[in-house]
Amino acid sequence: MSTHSERSEHTLTVPGATLFYRLQGAGPPLLVVPAGDGDADATSGLVAHLTDRHTVITYDRRGLSRSVLDDPDAEYDLTDHTDDLHRLLSTVTSEAAHILGFSFGGFIGLDLLAKHPDQIRTLIAHEAPVVQVLPAAEREQLQRILSDVATLFEQQGPALAMARFQDFAGMRFDEWEPDAPRPEPSQRDENNTPIFLGSHAPQSHRHLLDLDAIAAERAKVVPGCSTTSPDGMGHQCAIALARALDLPAVDFPGSHAGFLTHPRATAARVHEILAQRGTLVS
Repeated sequence: MSTHSERSEHTLTVPGATLFYRLQGAGPPLLVVPAGDGDADATSGLVAHLTDRHTVITYDRRGLSRSVLDDPDAEYDLTDHTDDLHRLLSTVTSEAAHILGFSFGGFIGLDLLAKHPDQIRTLIAHEAPVVQVLPAAEREQLQRILSDVATLFEQQGPALAMARFQDFAGMRFDEWEPDAPRPEPSQRDENNTPIFLGSHAPQSHRHLLDLDAIAAERAKVVPGCSTTSPDGMGHQCAIALARALDLPAVDFPGSHAGFLTHPRATAARVHEILAQRGTLVS
């Protein structure tokens, strides 16, 4: 794979959409897949601490920000997001890539691992919402809360529904690293939130991962969990996934939103994990 010391931006035509993606840094390929309604800019604070050792790939998920659907009314599902990642990686590198996926992004990464394992060198799945591995009582509780979020979205709009969803997921914003950039709300965020709540989030809750295929590639998986929001849905799913795959759950700084509030420490954790696995060029 060619390296990119300067940031470059590109588009990729995929079935039903045109994806926006960005390359920056130099070194082995590392694809960062954002959480929730996040786009290629959502992890900028974190990416700044990764580009010294990696060619970092970020992108806008289809339907969000600059990744435009051919038909805005067309239906798509989780498998389309997975296929998008498959095509994006095939375009930018012939190597197996490291993937760092947060929440919904980690879920897509797990689905990609089940379907195209040769494309993945390491998958760090930070609190992926793998509902199917939860005990029955927790699954039922989760479904009730998701139903409440959907009702709130329909009746009172995306802002209140997203706040409820973030609290439920375990996102905390009371502690920040001193130099962590604090994202300012944008028009893109305002446009992306209802798409995430109304389309993308339900896709992950409906989709059943091929756990047998993932288990066959378990040596590549690092289930990451937050340290400051143990009651959040994300943390519970991370612990349950680690148990299902008979793997240790690896602590990450901060909450479900630690990649935002603790970007430097999160990057250090990523470097540590890859160094321990002997997959990081120092």
